[in-house]
Amino acid sequence: MAKYSSKNIWRDSLGISLSTINWAKRLYFLPYYKFESLFPPPFQKKDITPLYPEIRRLRRSLMAVAAGIEQGYKRGGAEKMAPCEGIDNPWDAYNFEVPNPVSRRLDALLGPKKRNNASLVFFSLAVTAVLDHVVNDESSWAYDERRGTLFRSVNGEGVIPQFGVDEKINADAIFKSAIKARQKQAEGNKGF
Repeated sequence: MAKYSSKNIWRDSLGISLSTINWAKRLYFLPYYKFESLFPPPFQKKDITPLYPEIRRLRRSLMAVAAGIEQGYKRGGAEKMAPCEGIDNPWDAYNFEVPNPVSRRLDALLGPKKRNNASLVFFSLAVTAVLDHVVNDESSWAYDERRGTLFRSVNGEGVIPQFGVDEKINADAIFKSAIKARQKQAEGNKGF
């Protein structure tokens, strides 16, 4: 990536764009992101709530709810409709009003007895914990010093943008084949 250190940076629209992108990235998404800049941010941080503290706050909230559900499991779980701190209906079946890829994948992964709000809390906590690590941990890959182009380009040179891909990857087909392979493996292991 080119370093913009001349005083003519503001005459160059690419320089303005890169500077704005870097400041937005630093102020709202990645608090430990480092870059060189001769100028202060082109906007006020107080205008928009940064995402990274919200991710940390959500993780802490979900951890508290998950701890309450764990206590509920120790008291008998769904079979005894054990109460849980932090959530009123952990043992009720989850309901996605509009089926979507996430709901279909959860249905495929979870058995009928596990398709409840408690499972959604644990899956949400897992995703949030990973996101919290990526964004709020200075040692995560998001803060890796490697610098590349900001876009996919022909031959990876960062000169000519690549606007498409040769073939579409069907994530649903890959997921379904992985589930079938897991089921076959489980059936094969029953004989032992």
